[in-house]
This record gives sequence, structure tokens and C-alpha cells, in this order.
Amino acid sequence: MYLEQLPDELLLFIFGYLQKCDLFYAFSQLNRRFQQILDPYSYTIDLTEKSRPSYRQFRLFLDYVLPLYRRNIRLLKISGQHQFQLLKNQINSFSNLQTLVIEEEDCEEDEFDSIKDDQHNFLHEAFEVPSLISLTVSFAWNDVLTLLTNSKLSKLVNLNLFYFCGLSDVIDEVSHLPTSITCLKVALASVTPLPKLFRLMPHLISINLLMITFDGLILNNAWELPEKLEELYLEFGQYKDEDQPEVQPKMNVIKMFLECFKEKLRLSDKTKFLNLRRIYMYHIEALQIDVLWLLSLFLQRSPNVNFLHVTTTNTEKAIKQIEQIIMPLTKAQKNQITHFELSVFSDEDEQAAIKNYHYHPTFFSELSKL
Repeated sequence: MYLEQLPDELLLFIFGYLQKCDLFYAFSQLNRRFQQILDPYSYTIDLTEKSRPSYRQFRLFLDYVLPLYRRNIRLLKISGQHQFQLLKNQINSFSNLQTLVIEEEDCEEDEFDSIKDDQHNFLHEAFEVPSLISLTVSFAWNDVLTLLTNSKLSKLVNLNLFYFCGLSDVIDEVSHLPTSITCLKVALASVTPLPKLFRLMPHLISINLLMITFDGLILNNAWELPEKLEELYLEFGQYKDEDQPEVQPKMNVIKMFLECFKEKLRLSDKTKFLNLRRIYMYHIEALQIDVLWLLSLFLQRSPNVNFLHVTTTNTEKAIKQIEQIIMPLTKAQKNQITHFELSVFSDEDEQAAIKNYHYHPTFFSELSKL
């Protein structure tokens, strides 16, 4: 039997075992049938370490796949200085690119400056692609926001920036950002950038603040949450990092941040929280009463919240804490929360965490009382 005689289902099964670059090189432009099968494979291109492309396959992508499929690519994942250099002059021709993901690659500290320059040059060209909707930079430098100020990304909706030591400030050169941005995820080193970020992105619907590397607070900044906010995700806690222990958040710093956050909420008008519907709390056990105070304030000041997600290292303690928060609420406030999720925080992968976690004896009984 010839390959052309195989049914589409069997071809798709076989193609699933091949690297995309090899697949395109072997089967492109054979006939209309093969082309129709191959086209969807070109919508997503992953050149990161996870897909493990060899140098030969990467060259195939540059020399063969790009000329044929660059207009098909909707999502592109890249990593590493070498890819910045080779794709810099190509990226602005990806006329239908919607999602760009730049993942972190292990490197030595003495390479930082050259990587920063190459990332800057690459993003300068990438920000000329007007179709871009989502941008993720896993090893961002401070000039990313400056580049966005001068970009043509009028359709950008999702912005995810992970700074090595957290974003500590927004410089004056960042005078405006695409007003189309509605979802922001950013790693912070200070509360200082928040007022300006909220002013520059007034239409934010979802905010994800990562206080993983947090330092130096200024408590007198006047700021309020965006009016259209629907989802708020606060991520904090004690993380184990033997290589970088000095950048981990200290408990007193986290408490200072929450105290600042609470003060801003007290000063904010209640109407600022009418749209807030989903609240996420990550690693709740580490903060004890501080998280209870903040969560209680959110529930009291946000009449439309219907979704609550809590990630904890101790389900027994978390359930009791949440019960303390819910008890003082009015019947109407209690009834508005229709969805509750409780997740276990673990350093293990998801399957191992589920297998090894021991529920306390009264878990389901106490959970049913909420």
C-alpha cells in the first residue's frame, strides 16, 4: 500500500510522531490533500527547548518552512539568544501572528548584557506586527514597556511580563501603552509601578500580580483598581529557591504589601469593585490573618463576586479560615458565591501531589459547611 492510499486518520496518527519541520519538509506541496492536512500544523510553531528542535530542524524552519508558511503562523514560541538573532529580520513579516511567547533559557550572568541587546532588537521588530493579540516574555528587561510605548500593537489584549527580579518602577519614557490591553500578568519587586500601570491600561479586566521577588515598599502612593476589573489574582508566599534565597519574599514584606493594599481599598469608592467577579488567593496559609482581612474586605466591597479560588499547603486550616470569613457575611453575600475551588500547593508535579496528599479526616464534612 502506498502512503497516499492511507486514510486521513492514519496519516494524522503518523504525523503526530514527527517533528513539524521534518513533516513540512517531507510532505509540503505534494498535492492538495496533503496540503490541507498540513496547513493546521503550521498555525502553532514551538522552537523552545520543550519541543527540542535540533539545529538541523531549526535551519529547516528558517530556510524551508518560513517561506511557505509564514502567513499561516498564529502562535510562535521561541527561546534563546540565537533565535533572537536569526528571527529578528523575519518576525515583522509574520502578518497573521496573534500570540508570541518568549521563554526563558538558562544562561550565565556575564551573558545578560548581550542577551538584553538581542531581545531588545527582536522585540523592536516584533512590535511592528499589528495582528499581535497576546505577548508573553518570561525573562523581561525594563525596556519592554518602553518598546511597547512606540509599538503598533493596537490589538494587544494579553500582556504577560516576568521580570528576573520583579518590576520596581515604570520610567517616565513609558508615556502610553496600547489601550486595548485588558489582561495583565506581571512580576513585581515593589508596589510603586501599580499606579502608573493602572493609569496606562485603564481598561484592565483581569490582573495577575506575582509577588515572588518583592522588596522595598512605598506606602503613600494613591491608586485604585481599574473600574472594569473582573478578575484579581494575587500570588504570594514562601518559595524554595536554594540558588536565589536573597530574592525570596520575607513575611514582613508581604504583610506590608497587604497592609498597603488594604489601605488603598479602604480609600477606594465602592463602585470600583462592582465588576469584580473572580478572586484568586495563592498560598493562603503563609499569610494567616493578613489574607483573611484582605479576602474579607474584597467580599464585603465587591457585591458581584461569585468565584473564589484558594491554593494552600494546608486544606484543614484553609477551610476553617474561609469559614471565619464567610460567617459574618449577610445571607445575600453568601449566596452570591456560587463557585469555590480549593487547590493544594506542592513542589511536586500535579499527579504526584494528588497521589501523595493525605486529606484530614473531617475534610469533606467541613467543606460541606461552607
